[in-house]
Amino acid sequence: MSIEKINKILEESRDEMVALLKELIQVDTTNLPGDEYLGVEIIQKFLEKYSIPYEIHSQQKGRENIIIRIGEGDKKLFSAGHIDIVPVGDLETWDHPPLEGHIEGTKMYGRGTTDNKGPLVALLMTAKALWPFRDELNGTFIAAGVADEEKGSVYGTEFLMEEGLIDADWAIIPDIGGNMMAIDVAEKGVLDLEILTKGISAHGSTPDRGVNAIEKMAEVIEILRKHTFSFNEHNFLSPPTMNIGVVNGGSASNMVPDKCRLIVNVRYLPSQKAGDIKNDLALALASVKDTEISIIHNLNPTEVDPENILVGTIQEETKRITSKTPQLIGLGGATVCKTFIGKGIPAVGWSPGPDDVAHIANEYIDLDEILDFSKIMAGVVKRLLK
Repeated sequence: MSIEKINKILEESRDEMVALLKELIQVDTTNLPGDEYLGVEIIQKFLEKYSIPYEIHSQQKGRENIIIRIGEGDKKLFSAGHIDIVPVGDLETWDHPPLEGHIEGTKMYGRGTTDNKGPLVALLMTAKALWPFRDELNGTFIAAGVADEEKGSVYGTEFLMEEGLIDADWAIIPDIGGNMMAIDVAEKGVLDLEILTKGISAHGSTPDRGVNAIEKMAEVIEILRKHTFSFNEHNFLSPPTMNIGVVNGGSASNMVPDKCRLIVNVRYLPSQKAGDIKNDLALALASVKDTEISIIHNLNPTEVDPENILVGTIQEETKRITSKTPQLIGLGGATVCKTFIGKGIPAVGWSPGPDDVAHIANEYIDLDEILDFSKIMAGVVKRLLK
């Protein structure tokens, strides 16, 4: 398999790549409802043009996933872009229609260009370029267009893994931006804690006859603001954080509220455990009577060995194409990498596109960068599945 021949196929396919991305941008796959089938139909036509086989799987009508397998063998490298997008927001904040795919120079503007249809198109072009050399692969490159990433991947990656429809030795999730110069090797845990304070209802004219649950919650908030975490420093992750995101209490201004609810979001490190964080906060809040704390959502922190062959291969292949070596980073947010790492599969985030345009107006991606990403991915596949 000649990487020069693969790169030549990709370079000659640039116009097709641009047209494919533009077509995908022009279909509305806003989640909710998703309607990922609209994107899958476009991908089907592209694959059928080159007689590349594919599979379509869905848990719910309209929420389709499409999977491509190039090559055969025990080793498997998986990579997926998601078809769904976030809402476009206020149209007046866009310089061009967000579902048009407007091009200026080497940049295409539109909702989903970076997050995540641009990277998805790069994977499709990689699959096209590798297809003629499939018999030379000692393993399988699995590329997918998946549903529902913006709402938790219930109908996408989670569904595909639960059904045993995808498996891998390594996974690359091209959904972090960073212009290919960052590799996500660690992610904080995401913990939502619910805190309830209980009081005694009374008429607003006689507040002394009741116990104000909101005032008790004010004490809770003050304690939370002063709370410090116990943790070990991490090479790629910043210290843990805590954000008070929701406070609900009271039903009328002339009533003493008898209950108040707060949700706090904690981003924590691999050296910490969700249960310990909850217990430590419960101990800190013990001075506020009739207070309860519970875990309502948790995603554990994840990390991969920075010396993993996947990380090194991406760095070396990126340098070969761009003359620059991507740096290793950690994220405070959560990506689909967590799903794979939870199954014992080394997974990293690495992708084209800037890291500051997702979910905002005038989202864009550099088309030359998509092409480079396709070349690098082909090189990574060639080396890992040699």
